[in-house]
Amino acid sequence: GDTGLLYSHPYGQVNTIGPGPIEGGVTERIIQRESLRCGISSRNDQSDDKRVGLDIEYCRALSTSVLKGKTDSIEFKEYNSTANIAEALTNGIIDVYAGANVHQHGDVRYQMLSFSKPYFFEAPKEGSLTAGKAHSLVTKEDDGQWSDFVYWVIMATFDAEELSITQATSNEMPLISIFGPSLERVLRNTILAVGNYSQMYQRVFGQDAPRVGRNLLNAAPFGPEHHPLPF
Repeated sequence: GDTGLLYSHPYGQVNTIGPGPIEGGVTERIIQRESLRCGISSRNDQSDDKRVGLDIEYCRALSTSVLKGKTDSIEFKEYNSTANIAEALTNGIIDVYAGANVHQHGDVRYQMLSFSKPYFFEAPKEGSLTAGKAHSLVTKEDDGQWSDFVYWVIMATFDAEELSITQATSNEMPLISIFGPSLERVLRNTILAVGNYSQMYQRVFGQDAPRVGRNLLNAAPFGPEHHPLPF
């Protein structure tokens, strides 16, 4: 289908106090080194350059949210090899890879990796019967706290658009303590840094760029249907 697929799940009990960054986990390592290591696609392919700009926006959002307002404390590393991406994540060379294809035959097809909800859907190729690629952030599967953190940063950008919250009104986003009191401004700092999804999209693709199909919010009139994953 070609209806919007961007949808933020409810936050749940935002007052629940979590344990804070887990000792030895990715979140703690980022805070200790004071920088985020974000892998992105090599931009040799000019046709892909615009979308990589959106990947970079999400790297900035992550940096700001975990480092309490530091938007530029990022080490970017470019990759064009599937094996290198998986190895870099597994060995801790990068903390997250932005822009991975979620399709079952996509860019990163290795076990032990966790994929976020997709944030960009390519249009299907002309004459193709299959959907276009869907792109997400990828982390190590064995660090659930960091994977959850990344997931909710993406969700915040969708939710803010649905609620008409912008960079200028970022303090309207809720405070959450699930990642510990020291990171309660995760959602607010995300929107303060990059704005809602619509603002990010326009900044990357241009104010007049058409935004249609699956890259729209699935919010009207009733939102999406929910189905369990097949096993």
